[in-house]
Amino acid sequence: MQLPLASLERLSLRNGCDSHSHISLHRLPSQPKTASERRGAQVSQDAIRDCASAKQWERAVGHLATLQSVGAELDLLTYNAILGACTKRNRWQQALGLVVEAERTNLELDAMSYSGAISACSRSKQWRQALGLVAAILQKSKVRLDVIAYNACITACGSGEQWQQALLFLTAIRKDGFKPDIISFSAAISACEKSGRWQYALDILADMKRVRMSTDVIVCNAAISACAKSGEWQQAFSIMRAMQFDGVDLDVITYNAAMSSCEKGAQWCQALGLLLLMESANLHPDVVTYSACIGACARSGQWPQAFGLVSMMQTKKIHPGVIAYTGVINACSHAQQWQHALCCVRQLQATSLGMYVTAFNAAITACGNAERWEEALSLLEEMGKIGRAHV
Repeated sequence: MQLPLASLERLSLRNGCDSHSHISLHRLPSQPKTASERRGAQVSQDAIRDCASAKQWERAVGHLATLQSVGAELDLLTYNAILGACTKRNRWQQALGLVVEAERTNLELDAMSYSGAISACSRSKQWRQALGLVAAILQKSKVRLDVIAYNACITACGSGEQWQQALLFLTAIRKDGFKPDIISFSAAISACEKSGRWQYALDILADMKRVRMSTDVIVCNAAISACAKSGEWQQAFSIMRAMQFDGVDLDVITYNAAMSSCEKGAQWCQALGLLLLMESANLHPDVVTYSACIGACARSGQWPQAFGLVSMMQTKKIHPGVIAYTGVINACSHAQQWQHALCCVRQLQATSLGMYVTAFNAAITACGNAERWEEALSLLEEMGKIGRAHV
């Protein structure tokens, strides 16, 4: 197996894998010559593997330095152990450096090696590096990527909002004769969710049902979030019903994602209904829940409900955030309820949250819509004083 060394070196050097990396990876001149050195090298390699499995990154690096000092080359097990440690500690530069070093010493890496390097890039959201490594592997390597490696690629694509690439990797799993697992599907749905591709997220859910793979709350929540980004509240509710039918427990994240879909779709009645369902299910709404519900009311012009939700939060000792207050102020603005808008501004000023331009602007708009120019100008002047105080 020979990877294109030049391209790997460019990939690693371009992204910080130089002589100043935490792991120094230079070509080692020769194997230990004496029996004592060979025994010491073997002990150090065993120690590296033990430290890596115990997540003792610093000690593993110390043993690696010992090996390098006697000119020992690493074996495959040691490489894989260090690559695994790189993954757990998000050391993607060092992982790429190890792959380059293996190429220089003509050590044949296996699927586990490449899975470790790709996973290290994926966990650090370095999707370009992950895909570059995959391209290098597929170009000349006889090693086949396994499901773990493909899953890491899909996750990396999701972090870079490369949903099309993620779906290609999901398809490639089957083409290579493997079966996607729940991590494969979950990562692909998450990639679609981050890009707001709710139709594809639903297609993947349907595909899981076709292959009779059970869904879990994480997969379903990602699909609901994908629908929420486009305001597809009916689709979000449909997934919730399917979850209940399949015996999947709904959690706070489920309801928050569905609530967000109601906010985007300006469905205030459905949002309030979700709030009641949460309480009946003994789930505790949080500031995210209430903020989305307030947003749904605000977009529908239901300022009394929005104002009442803030009061409910205060009663339950949930501190409304800036988003919640701004949502209420916007609702009051549309209904020309300038007094209530000013009330929210004063409440926000009294909290430790400070004051934000968006809230002030919404309150000024509320006063302007009601032709309360004196109050609007007063807020504008006050806003200027706060801004100067923070310069």
